[in-house]
Amino acid sequence: MAVQAPRDSPVQRFKPTSGTFVGVAGLVVAVGLIGFVAATEPDIRGLQICLGVAIVAVFIWMTLLRPRVTAYEEALLLRNAASDVEVPLAAIDAAVVRHTLNVWVGERRYVCAAIGRTSRSMLTKGRPGASAALGLGMSGDRMSPDQSAKIGTGTDYPSYVEQRIEDLARAARQASAATPTPVRRRWAVLELGALAVLGALLVLSLLV
Repeated sequence: MAVQAPRDSPVQRFKPTSGTFVGVAGLVVAVGLIGFVAATEPDIRGLQICLGVAIVAVFIWMTLLRPRVTAYEEALLLRNAASDVEVPLAAIDAAVVRHTLNVWVGERRYVCAAIGRTSRSMLTKGRPGASAALGLGMSGDRMSPDQSAKIGTGTDYPSYVEQRIEDLARAARQASAATPTPVRRRWAVLELGALAVLGALLVLSLLV
């Protein structure tokens, strides 16, 4: 069942560590190619090419540009290619960045591809495992939401994301003694619908 995203204003939008430049460049090329083909081949073959490129463009958006991590007052929203996961901050036990961001709630792991480390950086920087207790080795103070702009998206940024999420989770636990709401998921209906429609049109054009 689809659920609504958190309605309160974001506490912080975390910047993705990769994919933005390639994704934007890919969309620009795709739009340019569609315009060129539509102008030079106004026939069924041109339509098929345009539909194929449009499908690729949607995939580029979903895999490279759609994934995002946003913290709200009570929840962490993990946007992935095909779905969004809303994780209550008070329920988070640990946040660990490997190749992807891994958020642990008990024994359940929720992943977001927007933030990650390279294999090389993981070999040169140690990090406690996800089974470590929330906040071990971390500061008890909440960081300023503006600090991410100062840290940037370099090699230290994944560590900042880990600490910032754990700080927010700790603060959420301290602020409320109520049982956290369940983790909720909603599907990327717009993107999945676009793929379905474009795919159906491409199949129909091939059958003409």
